[in-house]
Amino acid sequence: FPSHDRFGGDLRLQKNKLSNCRGLSKHIGGVLNLSGNELTSLQGCPENVPESFLCQVNELTSLKGGPKTVGGRYDVSDNELTSLEGLPKNLMFISVSQSRYLCHTFFNSGNFIL
Repeated sequence: FPSHDRFGGDLRLQKNKLSNCRGLSKHIGGVLNLSGNELTSLQGCPENVPESFLCQVNELTSLKGGPKTVGGRYDVSDNELTSLEGLPKNLMFISVSQSRYLCHTFFNSGNFIL
């Protein structure tokens, strides 16, 4: 992993069989793509992602420990999310599709996302 305090460009680590985010830079200069790994937690993720945060097709149940600010798309679809706790505020676009538990919980409780 680029372990500097800041990484100046896009960081594309998709399909690398990563199980955690420890050691990643705290600030990314562009897109952060962690899709298609084996992540069970976002602990250790950069705090700031100025462009898109892509983390589809992992094994996440929670968004805790993920980026605090994301300037573009926030896509965590195709995970096993049971909560949106840890979701950054002021997002322009979020996708949690295919999170069966979340969809079931929101529809049965009368709550709606966005």
